[in-house]
Amino acid sequence: RDLFCVFAFFGLIALIAVPNLSGIRQRAGTSADMRTAETIGKAVRIWATDVYVDGTRYIPQEPVIYNEIEGLCPSYISSGYNAKSLTNRKGDSANYYVTSYGDGENMSKQKICVYIGLEAPKMPTSLPEVDYSESRGNGGWAYVEK
Repeated sequence: RDLFCVFAFFGLIALIAVPNLSGIRQRAGTSADMRTAETIGKAVRIWATDVYVDGTRYIPQEPVIYNEIEGLCPSYISSGYNAKSLTNRKGDSANYYVTSYGDGENMSKQKICVYIGLEAPKMPTSLPEVDYSESRGNGGWAYVEK
């Protein structure tokens, strides 16, 4: 009888703990993906200050997967990062899309924005807010330069 009570107690603990542990894992993955997005955004800013295209500094004006930016990888950041907290039904991980918002002629007025998603986002009509979370389903802005 005492043994049954011990098993019942541990069973109750397991019922409470298991759902919480899976939530912790998802939140940790989301947090890691957002830190990766921040690292990519900062690498793009450093790259943009070093690289000139046709005599001007170039930051993508339309969303592009970060490792498709010529010269960025591997000199400034490794390629091959995929967001692990957001996947489709096939198990494909989301990509990090980089774009800039602001005056295309003046690099100092452009803000680097990184989006995590299964598909490229639409260009924002104003500077986006960071709104990424695993519960959004399709993705969201994970890093916006200050």
